[in-house]
Amino acid sequence: MKANDQRYEQRFAAHEESMKAALAARDQWITAALSSHEKLAAAALLAQDKAVLAALATQENAVKAAFHASQQAVNKAEDFVEKRLESTNEWRAAMNDRERNLLPRIEAEERIASMSEKIVELNDRVTSIAGRSRGMGDSWQYLVGLLGAAAVVITTILLLSNR
Repeated sequence: MKANDQRYEQRFAAHEESMKAALAARDQWITAALSSHEKLAAAALLAQDKAVLAALATQENAVKAAFHASQQAVNKAEDFVEKRLESTNEWRAAMNDRERNLLPRIEAEERIASMSEKIVELNDRVTSIAGRSRGMGDSWQYLVGLLGAAAVVITTILLLSNR
């Protein structure tokens, strides 16, 4: 019986050894597989991180470009508004100058009427003088009439230019 026990023990020991070797091989395979999977997962995570960073950088550049473009548009609009206001102010100043410098219609009509009366008065005087002094002839009439008309024209020009 001892021989049988010894044989069972040897077989059991051999079987135990083969089981330990199989378990060790399986542990090595699992460790290698896990290591491989860890490396693949780490590489995938690294690739994802790189992709996210690249996408963020691209997005940041796009936002900067959009901000720059909108800033330029705002600056152009501000410049346009400023130029428009300047031209509006220039126009307003020109209209104020025009109103200040132009002779009002009523005043011009009054002056013209007044000068017409003076012309009639001068013509009457010239006529009466011509009637009195026939010796001088018609030349004095023309001369005085011409001088009167010239005086009226010069006075009108002076009055309008002083305004």
